[in-house]
Amino acid sequence: MVKLGILDCLGTLVKEEDENADMIKIGLEGLENMLRQGKEIASQEGTENLLLIEMESKGVITRIEKLQEHKNSDIYEKALAIIEEHYVLEDFF
Repeated sequence: MVKLGILDCLGTLVKEEDENADMIKIGLEGLENMLRQGKEIASQEGTENLLLIEMESKGVITRIEKLQEHKNSDIYEKALAIIEEHYVLEDFF
């Protein structure tokens, strides 16, 4: 999916300045589905979720984090759920 450019397309849909809430929701749902698939593959192979790493390198995770401040509560909740389920915060203590 990454090679086909799907990640880039969905990543462009999740910009906080976009007023089209429906497009943002579609982007978030697509990214969430991709993350679930990546998580399943990583679990089967005993590796990290490579899709999550790719999303982080392309700035998509940062965009999703920013959507937690979106005025539309559905977008906020979806962004929060994605971060909580797929993004592991590192302990620096």
